[in-house]
Amino acid sequence: NSAFNVTGPGQLSITRRDLPVTGVTILDRVYTGRLEATFTGTLTIAPLGGDQVVIDTGFIPQAYFDTKDVGTNKATTIANIALTGADAANYTLIPPTGLTAAVTARPLTVAGLTVAPKVY
Repeated sequence: NSAFNVTGPGQLSITRRDLPVTGVTILDRVYTGRLEATFTGTLTIAPLGGDQVVIDTGFIPQAYFDTKDVGTNKATTIANIALTGADAANYTLIPPTGLTAAVTARPLTVAGLTVAPKVY
């Protein structure tokens, strides 16, 4: 169930298995001038049957846009995810990839203006 690499006579190295995180999407939002994003869903992993590994709830995952600017299909990342459990060291956590969302322009309201009368 693991990846094996033979490096020479009588030698064997066992590499960690990639464990991708799935189950979430990033929500579109109105421009705030900040990088923070909001995700919805449940961070999900699928370790090999019988392995004791879960997402560590001692960390608070946070989503970020690649820039603070308005745009569509903006790249995002989710950080601060970790694994825990007896078999966690056998895995390499792969954060969600390919998640995009939009940042829309913030509407502006102009108030407090008065129009002076003009004689023609």
